[in-house]
Amino acid sequence: MKKRLIVFFTMIIMMFSFCACEFQDEKTTNYHGYSYTDLKNQGIKLLSEIDKLASSKDLSEMERSGQIKSNYLEAIKKYKETQDKYGKNKKIGDFHISVAGDTLTTKYTLKNDKRDTEYQVIYNYNTMEIKDFSFNPIFTLGEKLQSAGRNTIVSVLIVFAMLTFISIVISGFKFISGNPKPKNEVQLKPIKQENVVENENLVDDAELVAVIAAAIASYEKVQTSDFVVRKIKRR
Repeated sequence: MKKRLIVFFTMIIMMFSFCACEFQDEKTTNYHGYSYTDLKNQGIKLLSEIDKLASSKDLSEMERSGQIKSNYLEAIKKYKETQDKYGKNKKIGDFHISVAGDTLTTKYTLKNDKRDTEYQVIYNYNTMEIKDFSFNPIFTLGEKLQSAGRNTIVSVLIVFAMLTFISIVISGFKFISGNPKPKNEVQLKPIKQENVVENENLVDDAELVAVIAAAIASYEKVQTSDFVVRKIKRR
């Protein structure tokens, strides 16, 4: 039991140590000449500029004249949409940095009137040039589960409807592919085969019998005057 407790507490200490090292590494890492504080301050400054331009009356004129870069212009539009939906930004909350391949992303939690949003500044990690901005709403775990359940129900209903439609189409094939008999079709009746019995020709064998009888009588030296010849019919 003691060994299990020792192993358990050792694992917990290692996990906390790993998390502490990771958190410390985020703040002490040099991001191609930029520190943690530099990137945090730069993102806050950019957000302040975006907020000013979003409320400026000359925004449409600057857009027509091309004074604003396309990525900044898209960021301003997204920021205005976020404010209309979730209210104005009251303060900036947590800040984190993440690196994935050639992309570095700084993430800020914005505390708005109606719903918190995540403000991101996306850099090219090789050149540290700004690629894009994003403003995304932050949903609670309950809201995420509710949305996932709703999407699952909708997907099941769609699949059920498709299967029902396919079964109806398949059941209709027997009516579509049936070959009805034409009205004027002549029905051929089977012909009964009759057994034809050939009539045998009865041959009159009187002469043949007389010849045979005469031959026998001659051989046996019997008089032929007593012989009577009758006709023989074959049956």
